[in-house]
Amino acid sequence: MERSAEVVRRVPLAISKSTVIGGALFVVALVLLLFIQVAKLGMVREAASRKHEHAHEPVLTTEVTGETAVRPTPTSTPRPPSSPAQKKRAEELYAKLLQANVYNRAQYALQLRDLGTAGMEKLTEALDSDRPEIRRVAASVLSFCQFKPSLEKLRQLALSDPSQEVRENAAYALGRCDDQRAFPVLERALRDKSIYVRRSAARALATLAERGYGAKRLLLDALKSDDAQVRRQAALGLLALRDPSLTDTLIAALSDPDDHVRATAARALGLLKAREAAPRLMKMIDVVGRERDSSWLARSRAAEALGAIFEGQAKSGDQLVADVGIKLDQAMNMDEEPVVRHFAGKALQKIGFYTSKITS
Repeated sequence: MERSAEVVRRVPLAISKSTVIGGALFVVALVLLLFIQVAKLGMVREAASRKHEHAHEPVLTTEVTGETAVRPTPTSTPRPPSSPAQKKRAEELYAKLLQANVYNRAQYALQLRDLGTAGMEKLTEALDSDRPEIRRVAASVLSFCQFKPSLEKLRQLALSDPSQEVRENAAYALGRCDDQRAFPVLERALRDKSIYVRRSAARALATLAERGYGAKRLLLDALKSDDAQVRRQAALGLLALRDPSLTDTLIAALSDPDDHVRATAARALGLLKAREAAPRLMKMIDVVGRERDSSWLARSRAAEALGAIFEGQAKSGDQLVADVGIKLDQAMNMDEEPVVRHFAGKALQKIGFYTSKITS
């Protein structure tokens, strides 16, 4: 009887523990469900924001010093007007931006950008601030907006702002704004006393070339710079142009002191299928030659370019193709860098050589 009574006394305690555990699990499940719903809502808002931003890219036909570049893009839609609530919120965020420290300043600037027209109007106003740190962050954030009312001020800042960092950010912003009046500004920025501004201007020109604009003359000037970073950006811009008239310039760039410039030039020649570049490219990967490139990156791009130039020509009977095959086979089997061997093997396959040994 005593044992039965003890069991009876324990039953309510067991039931009580089970109830507590079940309730706790229910609460945890409810919190997880709420968290998932909030995350989904955030993703939807972010997607809608990105869609809104990309729906308003302007259309421009640029003509610079005799060079014409047409970018066929859909007709842009005017930005929707700001509501009173958005304007009020923009004023609040702008006030916080002016008071923020260096750690929070960018956060408020990005919130202004995401607010739409009202926020970007306040960012444009910030370009006139007497504080360089405010002008700098505003120029940086506006580079992702393509907000036309800010373009004139960005051009002025890139040319004459006393702060090197403001000029640097303004020059870069002009590369993303699809504005034909940016080219004369960037040309002057390439001669700025600050190396960082010159690099930013070269980067902006490369970005414009990648977006479908010209400025070949300015990129060629930048390729002559004594700074490797400027030349790298110029090479990337010339790569984006895919202009056959640049073949000789790109072949000369294969001897640039900077390995990234050489690699980009090799890649550009491959895209142009420039057969005349083959002898120089072969020397770059020659495992027994004196002119073998010291950079694995440049050798990899040279091998890749040879595969692109002679794609599908293994059975053509051309002696140059056979010579290329021999050099690629040697690189595939003898180069000390696995990446180079990989690209050499891919190039051989692209040309049509599938055997491990190639004879002339």
